[in-house]
Amino acid sequence: MNFYVSATWKDGVENWPRALPTFEIDPETTALIIVDVQNYDAKRGYGLANVTKEKYPEMYDYYYDRVDQLVLPNCKRLLHYFRENQYRVLFLTIGPELPDGSDYFTPRRAKDQEVQKRTGKITLFCKGSFEHAVVDELKPAKNELVLNKTTASAFNSTGLDGTLRKMGVSSLVFAGVLTNSCVAATATDAADRWYKCIIAEDATATFTEEAHFSALRNFARLYGMVEGTDEVIALMEARKQG
Repeated sequence: MNFYVSATWKDGVENWPRALPTFEIDPETTALIIVDVQNYDAKRGYGLANVTKEKYPEMYDYYYDRVDQLVLPNCKRLLHYFRENQYRVLFLTIGPELPDGSDYFTPRRAKDQEVQKRTGKITLFCKGSFEHAVVDELKPAKNELVLNKTTASAFNSTGLDGTLRKMGVSSLVFAGVLTNSCVAATATDAADRWYKCIIAEDATATFTEEAHFSALRNFARLYGMVEGTDEVIALMEARKQG
């Protein structure tokens, strides 16, 4: 099975009514949100990697190559830029708060438990465990919030909306994993709450290129902007200097 497609995420977007919204963002009221870049799903040898490598080797190669070669380096670039300019940075994680997982959303918990029973490999990791933690390459600073969610969208299981509004944030840049799951779900919910949202496409990943492109196309057609890391920084710089 081929998980690579010969296209870019932009192909076909222009054939949708009211696609590709554009807007300006004020760096002073913009926050970077890094979504779920945790040891269990962004590090080879832990959690999700152990299951995908064995059962879905092509997905494993595609996803972890992209994480290593694009997602982590570009998340680091965005993080450095926001920190250097003293702009807001927030991290999201996903996983149950309780060790037995009883506070986690039911379909996901059931699937993780089924995988563990069938393979003996754990894929459900609670807050406080090594696997649940943000990867060392992106280790949050003391003045950066880490909000743990138990749903795909952070707006459904954390106080993210109220926190952002208290901070005076009105624009959001999203990076992290998975493009078609927690990144898209949180960014879409944010746009629906009138935040100006940009997904940094080369700082995100999911298991296939097709799914990655599909999520980005849908977001660009309906909810917000999709840009590369260079373009995000250029947008911020242009407004800052203007």
